[in-house]
Amino acid sequence: MRDAAYRFCIERHGGDSTCFNEQDYSLIAANHVETNAHSAIRSGFIAPFFDAIRVRPAAFDDARRYCFSVYRDAGAQDARILGPCLSSATGSDFFAIIPVA
Repeated sequence: MRDAAYRFCIERHGGDSTCFNEQDYSLIAANHVETNAHSAIRSGFIAPFFDAIRVRPAAFDDARRYCFSVYRDAGAQDARILGPCLSSATGSDFFAIIPVA
């Protein structure tokens, strides 16, 4: 994913470092959200902001499916959508209010 994201930056943005940074931040955020969501579902990670995921774990799977369908529909190159989309699935505002597990 990262290689495709970097190719996107080179081809569409002439290798602008801002694009690379946004791709990295989004992919890292998406990974953290998935880790936290799975921890909340599987291990009972105690944090009140994960109550909805514990009660309805399939809702996160639905949101994840949606986020990745948008990513694929856009050509599976620009990963900047994944971090914000998955963050919203956990109730985050994409500004790291959910702690990293």
